[in-house]
This record gives sequence, C-alpha cells and structure tokens, in this order.
Amino acid sequence: MKKRMALPACLLAFFTMQAQKPVFRYPFETEPKTVPDALVMAHPAGSKTAFLLKNSKKIEYLLTGSDFKVVSSFINAQTPDKTIYTTAAIPAGYIYNGQKVYHFLYDEGSRGGKTSPGKDVLLMDVIDFAQKQSELAVKHTYDAGEKVVNAFTYNNTYYMLSVSAGGDALSVCYIDSTLNKTIRNYPLTASSLAGNYQTLANIMKRAAVVYPDRENDFIAATTPVKIMPQPGKIIISSDQKGTSTILAIIDLYNNRMELKDITMEELCFNGDKTSAVNSTISGNYLFVTSACKQKFELAVYDYTTGKLLKKHESVKDDGAPAITLGGLNGETFSMGKKKNDRSLDNTGALIKAMMAGNCGVRVAMNAQSQYLLTVGAVKMSDETPALPFPGIKRPETPGADDVPVFHHINYGTELTFRNSYSTAWFKTALTAGNFEKVKLSLKPGLADKLRDLLSMEDKLPLAVPLFSIGGATYYPWYDAEAQQFTIRTIK
Repeated sequence: MKKRMALPACLLAFFTMQAQKPVFRYPFETEPKTVPDALVMAHPAGSKTAFLLKNSKKIEYLLTGSDFKVVSSFINAQTPDKTIYTTAAIPAGYIYNGQKVYHFLYDEGSRGGKTSPGKDVLLMDVIDFAQKQSELAVKHTYDAGEKVVNAFTYNNTYYMLSVSAGGDALSVCYIDSTLNKTIRNYPLTASSLAGNYQTLANIMKRAAVVYPDRENDFIAATTPVKIMPQPGKIIISSDQKGTSTILAIIDLYNNRMELKDITMEELCFNGDKTSAVNSTISGNYLFVTSACKQKFELAVYDYTTGKLLKKHESVKDDGAPAITLGGLNGETFSMGKKKNDRSLDNTGALIKAMMAGNCGVRVAMNAQSQYLLTVGAVKMSDETPALPFPGIKRPETPGADDVPVFHHINYGTELTFRNSYSTAWFKTALTAGNFEKVKLSLKPGLADKLRDLLSMEDKLPLAVPLFSIGGATYYPWYDAEAQQFTIRTIK
C-alpha cells in the first residue's frame, strides 16, 4: 500500500471568510500556488498557543499569549528535509510544561520511517521558547509487530494506544507534563469487543475519540466504536447492532480493566437484528439512541449498574418525536456543499435514516448542568473521499490489516467537511436529575456555525483544526495572496 502521510490535520486551506475579522496575522512566505504546513497547539487552559509553520526552506516556531501577541519565536537551524517534520512522521499530540511544548510524532520505521529503520518509535520534539531552540528525542520504542492504533491528548496528558503483535492485548502509554511515562497493558481481544472487523488493531484504528469537554463532530458521534477519556479512565465502547453496547472500562489509577455488556432489554431493538443502536457516555451515564421497524427511542442508562434511568420514545406514524426542540431536520451535503435543507414531518423518516446509515447521539452540558443532545443519523455517499471514520483514509488495497494508522489527531476540535453525506437529526435538552425534556432556545453549535459559513466556499479543507481560548473559538488559514498565516474567530 502506498503511504500517504503529510502533516495531516494541519494542512491549511486557502479560503476567505470576510464575515469574520482576523485576530492574528503573521507574515510567512511560501512558494507560488502552495500552502505551508502548520500545526496549532493551544494550551489546555487557553493561556497561550504555539504554532509551527513549515515551508520547503524553514520551520518557524511561534508562541503567543491569550491576546495572540507573539511572546517568543525562532527558526529551526536545520532545513525541513533534515528534520523529522517530513512525510515520514505523523504528528501525534502535544503537552505543555511552562514555556516548553513537548510535541510527539510517530515514526513508522517498520514502513520506511527514517529515525529507527525497522522499528516504530515515538519521537518528541522539545520546543523550548525560553531558550529559543528545539531538540528531538526518541521517547519510546515499540516492540516488533506492535501496532499503534490511536493517540490523543486529554487534560494535558498524552496517550498513545497500541495492540500487541498477537492481537490479544491493548497497551496504553501515557506521558504527563513532567515527562513521566507510564505503560499499562490490558488483556483485550477483538472477540472481547465483539467487533465486526477481523482484528483488534482494525477495531481500534476505526475508533473515534470523543471528548467530554468539547463539541465533537457529529460524524464521530455516529461511529460504532468510540474511545472516551475521563479523568483517570479510558472507556472504549462498541455498539452491537440489535443487541447491546460493550464497554471496556480502563482504570489507569488502579491499573485494572472491566468489561461490561450493557444489554438493553427494555428497548425495541433487543433481538431485532435489523435495528440500529449507538451510544455515548457522559459522566456515569450512557445515552443510547435506537431505532427498529416501528419505533424510535432515546434512553439513558447508568453504565456502572446497567440500570435504565429514562426512556423517551416515538412510533413510526407519529409526527416529529415529542422530545425534539426545534423540529426534525434533514440535510444533504455534496463534497461539503449543502444541497438540500428541509424539515422532516414524521418519526418514520427519522427511523428510515437511522436504519440506513450510522445513527448516534452527541452529548454536551451547559452551565446549568443540563444535557444538550444532538440525535440522528449520518449516511455517507459513495463520492466521499474518506471512510466514515474521522481522519482515516480509504486503503488503496483493502485487506484485514490494511486500515492505515490514524491520520490526524485532535489538536483542537476536528470537524470534517469535505464529505458527501445525508443527515436526519434533531436537538433536545434534558435535566440532569430525571432526564426530562427542558424547554430551551438552543443556539447553533460550533459545528453548525462553521459548516454554514464554509458551505458557500469553493475550496474546503478536509478537516479544520479549531481551538478555543477563553470561551472563544478560532480557526487558522493561510492567505496566499497576502502571504500571511491568519487566525479568525468563530462567533
């Protein structure tokens, strides 16, 4: 299989948005008709943001404060082709320690990586803005046959997940801001998750990381396998069509793993193999959406006990489900452009969409501790250039182990747009105590705002790396005409 590795989530597209005022401009020249590579690394507390800008001649590092004023900058003394920032290494996350940024990259030596031929390694670029220098180090070397399957940063701690050569164990390597590295190994197999894919590595590569503290892409919310970090925990969920949700709950503090099979006997899909089910965890609660031939249901379980706490339902011939706020909506996108936007008038249309595509529920909380939900389905079109899993490109030679390793990491909120798909969805709000419907005037979410703003543009990015500071959200782009790296705010 031909390797296609670039600085993936961070390739900046050339498009303009006159409605949004730039809050940051930085001169950065590049060759004609090209766009520089860039990485945006925002501090978890929003107090500072680091940038890495790269063209064929140089790599420049910037550090800005919360006001986007540059407080430190320097140029790497080596030319880009002499550094690890080439197509050989995959950006894989970062953490902060004062004015140092530890930027991690994954180099597949087993597939031609340059750092350690024959060995897969985790590299660390120590970016020191006080000393104005960067230094590369090998932080971890993986065993022969061990497959890295996913990586993410949560609470300023970096996590990388790998599967053993035998496919019977999951390894979690995590590094905190003091560079203390801990490795935990847990017995886990493909059959443990009852996945539809042949190996544990493929199951985990297809998993979407869903964060509890940010607005996740709805396409990620509809992915059947999810990785959901919590303080001291990683929860892996695998939704089984027509049966249940299997949870692998990894307690990193106490170094143990528990497998739970949440069998939802109270829901209509139990025993109905043609039904659809998807779930997302928030706190101790499992939010489940399901659809079968005659009924749509939204349920809340306590995942620690498996107890059903609340169920809302609507039958096929009803109008829009009573739980909806703002009605039932249908949209069709072609390569990122909205082709159709319509209101759906009955629950049957929602059931049909959920059973034809990937259904799901996205969960967030507001300042009043109320749950804000987006519920519905996404069906990817054949013209979509990517698999319906965030950041994973379609293999050129499909096979049991041919899903590429992760191709982008959530440096901010990653929202995919250059896809062709149809959706049917609604929004609602539930109380934290008894999960009853709350009548709220729901504002458009971040994904809604950005998708609407970009839907009129001709040149759309595959993924836009967004980041937040002080409650405001920003996105970077490159103004090729002005030769400037620019940041705009999303209002």
